[in-house]
Amino acid sequence: MLHRSKKNLFVVLNPFQLMCAQEAREKFCRGEDNYLVIIDRCGSDTPEYRQKNAALDTGWSLVTRHREPKNKGAMRIPARLWNTLRIRMKMARATGKVFLGDPYLKWFRMLGRMFGDEVIWLDDGAASIFVIPHFLSKGCLNEPNETTPKYFSVFSNPKIEAQTCGAIMRNDFALLRQSRHPNQVMANKQAFFIGQWLSEKGGVDQDAELKVLSMAVESLSDWKITYVPHRHESDEKLAKIAKLMPIQRFEKSIEATMLSNEVLPQLFVSWYSTALFTLGQMVPECERISIQVPLSAATEKQKAEWSLVYEALRDDDVEIRDYGSLI
Repeated sequence: MLHRSKKNLFVVLNPFQLMCAQEAREKFCRGEDNYLVIIDRCGSDTPEYRQKNAALDTGWSLVTRHREPKNKGAMRIPARLWNTLRIRMKMARATGKVFLGDPYLKWFRMLGRMFGDEVIWLDDGAASIFVIPHFLSKGCLNEPNETTPKYFSVFSNPKIEAQTCGAIMRNDFALLRQSRHPNQVMANKQAFFIGQWLSEKGGVDQDAELKVLSMAVESLSDWKITYVPHRHESDEKLAKIAKLMPIQRFEKSIEATMLSNEVLPQLFVSWYSTALFTLGQMVPECERISIQVPLSAATEKQKAEWSLVYEALRDDDVEIRDYGSLI
């Protein structure tokens, strides 16, 4: 009787999840049959789509891209049913490991139950900082899978790994760090402010966001600051930010761009961006400052979650600055 080899499934939504998937592939499934599914909620003319293209490497056995409506609602249901069927058709033989990029999505959790012997969650940015304690409280991370962890995270640490007997494992971006330019130099007094889509998501008033941003820039008046926008920031807000400082877009992620550039900035500034954590791993010689998000429009849930992220930033030796009391 012939035994057909198993295929590993990776499903991701955004560029950061894709980067994490490629790290997991190299660490746990190198040389195996690895099938990547990219879910696209944005068209090919958007920064998110281009960043995914730029991040995608050639180490996959098969890559397919499936569309899903951008806006939440009933229209996503038939799209997800169709996409599930398409994945099932590609997974014609037994699935081995399943790597999923968003633990919040019920659909992803359903895919985990449908396919594979082992399910591994990937980071969806700094949200993992409060997802991991939630998983721990539910008993989901008491022990690892047979050959892999259950959560592969930038935000792991030796204490968590010992507590979970290896069910959580640290992603140190070993694959991406191989692309670092060998002769990098640092530009003195040059800084990048890494943007986030704060007021666009809700919970932060745009006027308050821009006022605190202006205060942060003024406090760094002796620095040459360039704003690097998040792929989902609105054109309206960016037009106002352009009056404060120049804006520069990167086709690749901020991490990949900084590793490949010959010249590094001396300082990275942001709100609570995941990039402050990842850049601390990849270019630790650079300074990092985190600006406290204005809380006037935030919900209690948002305040509690942001508090956990800022606590993690402090633990990661990031300087925190709070201008909220001044507005």
